[in-house]
Amino acid sequence: MNPRKKVDLKLIIVGALGVGKTSLLHQYVHKTFYEEYQTTLGASILSKIIMLDDTTLKLQYREILENHLTDSIKLVPGQAKSRCC
Repeated sequence: MNPRKKVDLKLIIVGALGVGKTSLLHQYVHKTFYEEYQTTLGASILSKIIMLDDTTLKLQYREILENHLTDSIKLVPGQAKSRCC
């Protein structure tokens, strides 16, 4: 008998202020939508555990304002910024 595998994943959601990062995460993690939502101050962290075949995945979501991320990244002169997704 195979013991279940456990995997911890940390995912970062990056976007500008007011685009819906927190709403998207709450909808996925809690299956709820808040009509009256206030802007997140600081960082927000949510977790969800899902089963995939014989693996337990613990997903930890952290949302970050885009300008906070780009302010903290130091680029080498001449290095192009790349965007994902």
